[in-house]
Amino acid sequence: MNAIDTNQAPFTENLGHVPKQRPRWQPALLVLVFGLTGWQIGLFHDYVAIGCADEPETLTAVEQTIKLHADAFTKAYNAGDAAAIVRLFTDEGEFIDLQRIVYQGPTAIEEEFDKSFQAAPGSKIEIQVDSVRQVAQGIMIEDGRATVRYASDGPVFVSRYTAVHVQENGQWLLASLRDLSGEAKTPGEHLVELKWLIGDWLAETDDSVVEHHFGWSEDGNFILGEFNVWADGQQVMQGTQRIGWDPLAKRAHAWIFDSEGGNLQSTWTPIEDGWMVMVTGVRPDGATGSATNYYLPEDSDRIVWKSTNRVVGGKREEDIEVILVRMPPVPKQDSK
Repeated sequence: MNAIDTNQAPFTENLGHVPKQRPRWQPALLVLVFGLTGWQIGLFHDYVAIGCADEPETLTAVEQTIKLHADAFTKAYNAGDAAAIVRLFTDEGEFIDLQRIVYQGPTAIEEEFDKSFQAAPGSKIEIQVDSVRQVAQGIMIEDGRATVRYASDGPVFVSRYTAVHVQENGQWLLASLRDLSGEAKTPGEHLVELKWLIGDWLAETDDSVVEHHFGWSEDGNFILGEFNVWADGQQVMQGTQRIGWDPLAKRAHAWIFDSEGGNLQSTWTPIEDGWMVMVTGVRPDGATGSATNYYLPEDSDRIVWKSTNRVVGGKREEDIEVILVRMPPVPKQDSK
């Protein structure tokens, strides 16, 4: 797999809770990036079924046919049309992802592509066919590279793949597609499963509001966040957050700094229905705090955030549960 294009900017985000008293360091403890269920997005390496003329084709003709039909697959992928992609496979066709999970048959393959398109709407793919060779009558092996951009301002990833094409009833179809990405991932690639954070989010209590915005760093290696806390119509706190990949712990790690001098760190662990985030922090006066937070998505625009085992300044605090809602995009102003 080629190196990530670090000129691209990814997505990000995070949210938290505001206590009913004047928000001080507690919002910083609670304004922690949330995680999503293990949406597997590594489906950017797919291909197309190849049509074939009734007359026998030379290797060059088949090779050109495969390259031409790569355009057909690209069109289906970029349209988010999982059903069209499935029609390019044989009935027993398989897709094998980077984790070596095998999706076999039309139903399994279509469901997996649907998950990919729902998790990363707007993703676009480009395919480069590097070689096509015939290994037996009616069997062709194709090697190439798939370049995927997650949304218009998202990171760019390049993956190697191998595809096996077979000829059935005068038509070339995809029998097997496998991701061969073997190189070490970049820090940004490790954070792909947190891309659901991208956008603007809102958390409200009876008397406080927390607004969050997240986006990728310019080099594509971090998720950067900003938050603002409002109470009684006035801004009482603001802060920043940076999410990166810890290669030793092999998990996402976040740092948060608030406008009052408090700071926190957190580690992210995927669980069956969301993410568990272990948080520790310190206030400007040296008092420490910790919490275990859970981010449990109900859908792509609504997440249940729970904070448990909360200790601030040596005192146990009550558990908290807040609903986080994605804010709609700001309408573009007419330039006229």
